[in-house]
Amino acid sequence: MFEFFNDIDNYETRKVARDTSDCGIEVSTCYSSDEGYETALIDSNDVHPVERYDTREEAEIGHYKWLVFAHDANGKIIKKLGAWGLIEDDGVLLKV
Repeated sequence: MFEFFNDIDNYETRKVARDTSDCGIEVSTCYSSDEGYETALIDSNDVHPVERYDTREEAEIGHYKWLVFAHDANGKIIKKLGAWGLIEDDGVLLKV
């Protein structure tokens, strides 16, 4: 459950891709020790995991899909994924 501590200070080695959309929302896809490959959208409020993948190849495809989505995502509601079976998924309004 606390595997995420293994990910401190090594984002660059775990990163699949990281881009900023035209509206200012960042899209970050990386490998995490506790959840595997995942894409997160980053707005002015928080980091919002939105999709998880089994392989790096799936993560690369997913990253591009979310980058296209993020092009005009300001003000859209997304499903933020929960974690570890303890935190439930939640609806979040993206805000730049």
